[in-house]
Amino acid sequence: MRKTMYLTALFSALAALILMVVYWRWCWSWVLSLAITSATVCYHFSMRLVVGELVSRMIKQPMNPQNRWFAQKRWETPFYQFLRVRCWKERMPTYNPKQFSMDNSLSEVVQATCISELVHELILPLSFVPVCWSKYWGAFGVFLLTSLAAALVDSSFIILQRYNRPRLLRLLNRQQFHSKKL
Repeated sequence: MRKTMYLTALFSALAALILMVVYWRWCWSWVLSLAITSATVCYHFSMRLVVGELVSRMIKQPMNPQNRWFAQKRWETPFYQFLRVRCWKERMPTYNPKQFSMDNSLSEVVQATCISELVHELILPLSFVPVCWSKYWGAFGVFLLTSLAAALVDSSFIILQRYNRPRLLRLLNRQQFHSKKL
């Protein structure tokens, strides 16, 4: 997934640049639409890569998965059942599968869920930045719909982390309990 994201950001940036040059040369409106689309794709992928990298570098101390921000709320379990998260969670792509591998300690995997949730929560409002571009380029509805779609994708990753973390914490608590008994 990592390679795909970098390549998509790179190729969409190159496409936007080339298409803008073609548009300025011949003024074909359909080329402008493709250039704006490419630039928007580039923004969405590049922003996600930058935010993920910044958050990963900024977090130096372990996060507390028990604090109020990360703790699962009472309404979440029925909500996740309604969304049938259990049915689709295995099909979700992972940017860095090694972070969530059970080859790591359970506490490292729990930390990865906290960091991943935080990254996607920061990305969520940034998904709507392209809506501001509609002031210059028009097509407010198109920018709004693509931003909503991007935010929906990030919401699914937040849901996935919040769905998995309580299960991982229960497993971690059992593991710690058994190790203390020995």
